[in-house]
Amino acid sequence: MKTYWFVFLILFSLICCEKNKNNSNEIFIDPLVASEILITIDTTSCGEDFIKYPPLGTYDFIAPIPDSILKRTSTCGLVKTCFNYPGYGFYSAHNNVREIFDSFSNNYEVLKELNERTDFANKTIANYYKIHLTDSTNTLQFDYINLIMASDILLSTLDNNQIKQLIVVTFDKISEQNHLSRIFGVPYYTYYILAKLMIYNNYEPFILVKGANKDIWGGPLFQDITLNMENIANYAKEYFNTLN
Repeated sequence: MKTYWFVFLILFSLICCEKNKNNSNEIFIDPLVASEILITIDTTSCGEDFIKYPPLGTYDFIAPIPDSILKRTSTCGLVKTCFNYPGYGFYSAHNNVREIFDSFSNNYEVLKELNERTDFANKTIANYYKIHLTDSTNTLQFDYINLIMASDILLSTLDNNQIKQLIVVTFDKISEQNHLSRIFGVPYYTYYILAKLMIYNNYEPFILVKGANKDIWGGPLFQDITLNMENIANYAKEYFNTLN
């Protein structure tokens, strides 16, 4: 019996050490502060009227959605429609991800309609927060959603509290991805939200150093952002602390 107990303690210690090792480079917003931010996000169930695209492979699966349908769909329904866009992997076929995605976001009729809604930011951040990452999550689709969260069309609508919400939720998603690293690998697209947020809002300490290194480590998204992920996270945390 003692032998079994001893083996159990060793295994438990190894598991704990491995967990701590995996999480050792994670950077967090203070848990108490983060919880105060998260409770301001409206997680009320909504969006049952989201628009269902025709099945992939059919002639009109990415045909434009008529304006009459867009106008009568709730904001939350439009966000879910946007997140479920069936052609979400289109950007992966291009070397310049940012350029092709900017063109898409400026012309996608659902995002254009969302930009007319006063609750666009609230509903988008809430739906992003409610995504629960698992082993079965479609990683390509989640990267697409991260690009939506980093798009100018969304960032331009955020007030300071919404920026803080987005930072906290993004850290939360990074942590989830790190715990599922065998599925997600390196969460470049999620870190890109933090980097793009600081660039869009001209956070000077980050702007001054974002191209400090010569190595392009993160692929097409990070052609002019050469800081490593730990530094991006640290600057995002500092930026968070400057917001009222």
